Amino acid sequence: MDVRLSSEESDVLLEILEEEDQTLLDKISHTKREAPKKTLRQKETLLEGIIEKIAEQTQEEEFTDLWW
Repeated sequence: MDVRLSSEESDVLLEILEEEDQTLLDKISHTKREAPKKTLRQKETLLEGIIEKIAEQTQEEEFTDLWW
């Protein structure tokens, strides 16, 4: 799936996703049972991957804009 976002939109989305990532980390640290903790860790791993992809695209687009 491809989604085109403006620079401002991607900044806001990254901010929201990073806040959610921190929330998941907090939940993981307070969860005592292993099964729910494992599920939260899986979500956190996926979320980190999404954050990295968006950040990479944003950096590539900024570089391309500077180059032209």
